[in-house]
Amino acid sequence: MSLQQGFESLSRRDVALWALVALVIVAQLAAFWMVCLSQVKQAQARHENMLVEQRAVEECVRRNSQASLVSCADRATDQRSAVPPDGRRDGVVAAAR
Repeated sequence: MSLQQGFESLSRRDVALWALVALVIVAQLAAFWMVCLSQVKQAQARHENMLVEQRAVEECVRRNSQASLVSCADRATDQRSAVPPDGRRDGVVAAAR
């Protein structure tokens, strides 16, 4: 039996079933990709937040040689928690401060 004869022997019901199976597989792959993309964006945001905190601590230590790393880190996290969700404080981007 050739491949062409095998396809001709499939009923419409079989074809519909295989099409449905293919659609489910594609939908699951798309959902998996969306979840992975979301996780990557969250990881990038956490990384950016960490870099901003590090810069704030470095700037604090640079400006105040008497300050400890812990006190500067506390200041950096306190200032970041006071920033509104849009990232602006008094019209200035918080990361630029």
